[in-house]
Amino acid sequence: MEDVGAALGMEAESQAAVRKLQDRVTAARAAAASMAPAKYGKVAFLEWMDPLFCGGHWTPQLIEMAGGTHPLNPPT
Repeated sequence: MEDVGAALGMEAESQAAVRKLQDRVTAARAAAASMAPAKYGKVAFLEWMDPLFCGGHWTPQLIEMAGGTHPLNPPT
């Protein structure tokens, strides 16, 4: 977002948007942590059942942010 903002001459706006999104992630992580006194445990996220296809992209990070782990596809 910051690269696009810089290319468009909107650096301040893009930096503000990035900060706002980062603040939302921080708030969501804090809310998840406050609801779970301990880690949730292992989560298997499958995108398809036939054939079995393990969820990827940003899904493992989201599971980890919520307090769980995705042992089939751990975040990198």
